[in-house]
Amino acid sequence: MGLAAEFTVRGHPARAANLYSGRRCLAHLSLDELDSPYPYVLILPQSGTERILAAHLGHLGVTVERPVELTGLRQDPDDVTALSTPTGTSATAPGRPIATPRSST
Repeated sequence: MGLAAEFTVRGHPARAANLYSGRRCLAHLSLDELDSPYPYVLILPQSGTERILAAHLGHLGVTVERPVELTGLRQDPDDVTALSTPTGTSATAPGRPIATPRSST
């Protein structure tokens, strides 16, 4: 998706953590040596994460609807139908099934 830069700009990297029991430090965890391009835990509020993802979806022509809950799903070989609340509406979209059964072989 190419959103790593946006997340790292808006988030706060935590490169280490201390674990305490009362005033006693039980452990210090350093993340600097992780074999990763992002050797830290990124602290970002959920609302910030949702803003970044919604903006990205908007650039792709997708509108995020709120508050909507998926209450039903029907899959056919050629399309997927989703039922949502609070409006009770359904939407059908052509495409691959969301889930397919595993082969028992």
